[in-house]
Amino acid sequence: MGVFSKKIVVFLAQNGLVFYKTKKKESLRLLFPSEITSYQEIVNEKKFEELISGFLAQFSQKEKKDVIIILSSNLVYSKVISKVKTKEKSKSEEEFIRSLPLAKSRVIIKTVPMGKDEIIFATNKVFYEFVVNVFLQSGFRVPIVASISLFTNNPVNKELSETFLHEIRKESKALGVGNFLSSENESFEEIADQDEEEADEEVVLPHQSIKQYLMLFISIAFLTGALLYTLISLGVIKNPLGSREKSAATPSASLTSAPSASPSFSPEIEAALKSASASAPLTKENVRIQILNGSGIEGQAGIMRSSFITEGYEEVETGNSDEIKEITVIQFTKNVPDELERDVINIVEKISPKPDVKKNEILENYDIIITTGRE
Repeated sequence: MGVFSKKIVVFLAQNGLVFYKTKKKESLRLLFPSEITSYQEIVNEKKFEELISGFLAQFSQKEKKDVIIILSSNLVYSKVISKVKTKEKSKSEEEFIRSLPLAKSRVIIKTVPMGKDEIIFATNKVFYEFVVNVFLQSGFRVPIVASISLFTNNPVNKELSETFLHEIRKESKALGVGNFLSSENESFEEIADQDEEEADEEVVLPHQSIKQYLMLFISIAFLTGALLYTLISLGVIKNPLGSREKSAATPSASLTSAPSASPSFSPEIEAALKSASASAPLTKENVRIQILNGSGIEGQAGIMRSSFITEGYEEVETGNSDEIKEITVIQFTKNVPDELERDVINIVEKISPKPDVKKNEILENYDIIITTGRE
């Protein structure tokens, strides 16, 4: 049993949290009203603090133990990249973070090594840090904040099963490596600074040293050639062309870096990490939809979102389009099943008839993007 086996587990999602006690098989739920939080943003900090503090007030001082906070799938973004440190890797990290639908100052990342690759986890630090601070003020201790994606590649946004609770409480290494509270985390600004420093190092070249080495090489090559010609002319050595044909190529010595120590996970954890960013079969519960207001009419995206929520869709976000659209446009990635496509189109057509449907689109962070039009 891991060192975290006796700790409380709190599952934090966009719209609430679930508090799992240590001994009793009992869980307590707290929902976040939409007027207090919206997705990963805190709308009213004062009411949010009062809400969580009031919920935690029911626990006695004896019950206030260490808490492991596990972030739901819809709070964390992830991407698999190569572990080899190259300019391409740095560029891949930066592009991933820039693609996130979050203010860059709010982004915190955690890199988890996995074989030859690394998995980058990113989340909104402001959201979980606020919750952690309220827990601390209420007398709890919070040593760990980690993603549920450390334990499964399937979306988990409502509650934790007994299996997950057992894995979370025993896998101390996974929690340690994936802890957003550890000092090894990096912000977007830190990554940008590192990239600039590396770029500066690449620009500064020792021109004078290169010229010196080049002149030395040419001099040595000239002297070697003159000496070789003299020895061949005197018959001291045979023509080297023959020896070249017979000589076998000598393998050059290669320098390999010593393998870095990486954490040892259970087979289940390794499988989950390797496929953390792999897409699960899309359903109403996990398909990611963004509705953009492209009509200029206030509240139109929110109205359409309500229709999707009523039909059982859970991952629906709204925003504003950069340009005005005359007709509604629906963009689908190739991962969206035909049945789900038809259902989405039917919902949209109830509000905006004859939308422009585009399939097999390449979209960042979403499976479906709907931009509402004037018609």
